[in-house]
Amino acid sequence: MNLYDNSTDSDDDADPAVNFIFNDAAKFGHVRLELGIEFTTRDAFKKGVRNYTLQEGRVVYKNEDCPWIVFCSYNKRSGCWQIKTFKDDQTCERTFKNRCATRSWVTDILVKKVRKLPTFRHCEIFNYFKVKTGIQFSRTTITKVLGDARKIVSGDEAAEYAKLRDYAEELLRSNPGSTIKLGVSPMPNENSVFKMFYVYLDGCKTGFVGGYRPLVGLDGTFLKTYYGG
Repeated sequence: MNLYDNSTDSDDDADPAVNFIFNDAAKFGHVRLELGIEFTTRDAFKKGVRNYTLQEGRVVYKNEDCPWIVFCSYNKRSGCWQIKTFKDDQTCERTFKNRCATRSWVTDILVKKVRKLPTFRHCEIFNYFKVKTGIQFSRTTITKVLGDARKIVSGDEAAEYAKLRDYAEELLRSNPGSTIKLGVSPMPNENSVFKMFYVYLDGCKTGFVGGYRPLVGLDGTFLKTYYGG
């Protein structure tokens, strides 16, 4: 299979009949390439071809004997990159590994799945990519990309905990008279671990003293995240 990307202006070439913009939002499994299709940028072309080859089980490498080829060049009239040559035949065998399936690509796919299925497990991820692309990932790779995807969806929890002191100071600055308590547990040879965070805003104090009732209810909140608490 050969992937060509020519940056030379192609106004002198005859434009293919099909002339429409590639759908960047197409779901995996519905990516479509055709002769004449246009891309807004060269990177969009590369991304589209990568998704298509992975979807169809193509293996991109330089092999003159394989008839699969896609040629894209800049079209000055439309201001887009357009596929000028496309032969979708491949004689190479499908393999369980594909260098186009980069860590960032797998993470992008998993982000959408994790948003819908927060408890997506390793075995389910392995089977998902095996069925969809025929590619088999190791458990180590899955662990890494799953961690990357969860950070994108839920944020980096460790980094958020590191901002608690700044948050406490900002509360005191914007709410003078408030009571803020940040408790941590010291750890040997490591950073301290979050233990508790107590907030009593001055407005709540004033309102309670001014109109309190002879009944006080307390409740606890449990953190159902990676770090718990």
